Amino acid sequence: MPQTRMLTQSRFRLAVECPTKLFYTGKADYADRSENDPFLKALAEGGFQAGELAKAYHPGGHDLQSLDDEAALEKTKELLQLERVTIFEAAVRHENLFIRIDVLCKDGNLLDLIDVKARAYGGKGELIGKRSGKIAPTWKTHLMDVAFQDQVLKLAYPDRVVRPRLMLLDKKARATVDGLNRKFRISAAGIQRIGDCSPEALGDPVLIKVNVHQALKLIREDKYRIGHKAYDFAGYINALAEAYAADQRIKPRFDCAVCGKCEFRTTDAEETTGLKSGYKQCWLETLKFSEADFNEPNILEIGACTKKQAFLRANKFFLRDLDPLDFDLAKPLEKRQWLQVEKTVRNDPEPWIDREGLAQAFAEWTYPLHFIDFETAAVAIPFSKGRHPCETIAFQFSHHLVHADGRIEHAGEFLNTEAGVDPNVEFVRALKAALEKDEGTILHYAPHELTVLAQMVEQFAELDDVADRHELIDWIVTITGKSRSVVDLLDLVKKFYYQRDMKGSNSIKKVLPAVLNSSAALQEKYAKPAYAGTNFQNQAWIQRDQSGRVKDPYKLLGEQSIADGAAAANAYASLQFSEVPDEERAAVNDALLRYCELDTLAMVMIFEAWNAEVAG
Repeated sequence: MPQTRMLTQSRFRLAVECPTKLFYTGKADYADRSENDPFLKALAEGGFQAGELAKAYHPGGHDLQSLDDEAALEKTKELLQLERVTIFEAAVRHENLFIRIDVLCKDGNLLDLIDVKARAYGGKGELIGKRSGKIAPTWKTHLMDVAFQDQVLKLAYPDRVVRPRLMLLDKKARATVDGLNRKFRISAAGIQRIGDCSPEALGDPVLIKVNVHQALKLIREDKYRIGHKAYDFAGYINALAEAYAADQRIKPRFDCAVCGKCEFRTTDAEETTGLKSGYKQCWLETLKFSEADFNEPNILEIGACTKKQAFLRANKFFLRDLDPLDFDLAKPLEKRQWLQVEKTVRNDPEPWIDREGLAQAFAEWTYPLHFIDFETAAVAIPFSKGRHPCETIAFQFSHHLVHADGRIEHAGEFLNTEAGVDPNVEFVRALKAALEKDEGTILHYAPHELTVLAQMVEQFAELDDVADRHELIDWIVTITGKSRSVVDLLDLVKKFYYQRDMKGSNSIKKVLPAVLNSSAALQEKYAKPAYAGTNFQNQAWIQRDQSGRVKDPYKLLGEQSIADGAAAANAYASLQFSEVPDEERAAVNDALLRYCELDTLAMVMIFEAWNAEVAG
């Protein structure tokens, strides 16, 4: 007898994004860009630690995590015969609906359904907007997940009273013991508890149970559409479950925000192996596109554009279909979007540069120029006593100097990935030492660095045991308060520069390759194996592919490299929370240092290219 295809929590979450995805998920012949995401995401966000901490707060519970689904179903039924019991990873099934519940507590006829999320909660009113009376968009995915579990549990046990709750990290809580986050480690055998993990040894709770009754009431009262038919919540779940069980493809509902980030896409190389693209299949079958149409620039590529769905409704899918009247050119963002359309449709590789605007900006700067970049993580469970959950950890920075004579220097760096050590105070001390030697202009890319420093002010104000905290806070305020010259290079990109190859993105990972491919000055300088920093010696950054284009420098870091901020946060999390051999730890540290140095060098290169243009 064939195994029933079950609608689970993860599949339900996927269907909420787009019901058509149910047809593609889990099939080996379809590409799935999200396959490796869940573990890394949970690791970086502290999901594993929060889940284990929740179990520790419920001593005596029966853990079914190691059991397969069928065995867990039987064991759950058996345990629920008891008058009082706590079950971790309880398995519940109703027809072709299946869930695993993080924590299920039974007391007589009452079932407490507790869904644990490694997410910070600030208090009542955060889940439902005070003015709108609707569920806050940032919480909707989590609450839909709980509502699904609540529905399945009630169907499976209709004679019980179900009380659904979220268990979240309490922003207002403070750890009352040191080393709390070191008590839960990830190894090949799974999560391991280190030392005494009794509730008493864990101190005051940093997780809080949140009543979600009102939010789930709103979800149940809402209407949900699949195609032209509207359902209540229970009917919506049943319709999705039936489609999944029958392996029936639900007709796509075209939503540019969803389609633009669809994970069921293939690369060109994957297509040659026969792997299918769910994304393409939707557009090919429904809009009768040809294969060639997918090579044409389309509206999904327009950066930060809120009009994509309107363009689609007007049958304007390709950039060639747009004209200036589709944009409000009096608005800088829309003017820039039209510039992207023009450059792309004309296949014009020449950059647009506002040389006068850049010259005016440069004239206000003071040398030497300090280029800085931070790598950070948000650690769910505090390192030490007195700290809050989900506080920002700044574990790394890189610092380049550009002198008035054009000389470039990798002037310093900081990295602390030592397990269980909060690096923030030493990070700020090192940064202060690096930047306080002169009054040169400080440059960063995007608001992240100033946001982190502002958070450090709040953190340090509570650190009574740090003797120089007031001195550090006062120095930070000179930076965040702009009493010193501080410039966001991203603002200059948005105002003064655009190149076709950026494809609407202002990310430094897109801007740098575009600049390198259009700047003769950079191509001449960096073709020589002459760059010497702290982590690179005799490096030639201008290397070309078979078509003659300059390769993305981030691709030159090697196969085991770290290529973006998310990967850096994941690497930090792995060194903090999992068992990593010394040799591997050293390799990760080396990769982090190379990546962060390239980030500040990237800013320097962009400045050099612009400076050459301004100088003429």
